[in-house]
Amino acid sequence: MKETMSAASLKAAQEAAAKVNALLVASGQLKLSELNKSRTKNSKSNDLFIEEVIINDAPMSARNFLTRSSTQEEISKMSGAAVSTRGRYMNQEERKNPSKNPSHRPLYLHIQAINQQDVKGKDSL
Repeated sequence: MKETMSAASLKAAQEAAAKVNALLVASGQLKLSELNKSRTKNSKSNDLFIEEVIINDAPMSARNFLTRSSTQEEISKMSGAAVSTRGRYMNQEERKNPSKNPSHRPLYLHIQAINQQDVKGKDSL
């Protein structure tokens, strides 16, 4: 049973990331060629699945759109996953010299989902 819930959680996180990309493509703020450049990181921790979508190199209009709380709330409502902004914008020089600020990470979206049952339960609250 635990494996089923974990697979459902991963699927929910992946669907949330896909919906973010679909919103950007539909609004013209992201091109499909740029979509292929995005990097993601999946991890599992006690049935909590996390998807990190790096948006630092996305066009400024896309970054602004994705970091708005209203956009993140809409994504959360559509997907059932929690979405937050983490990291900070880093220009090319800052990214080339990480030794100056080793604790800083490039701007990214942090997307979390537990499992489908919990996502449906949150919608009814």
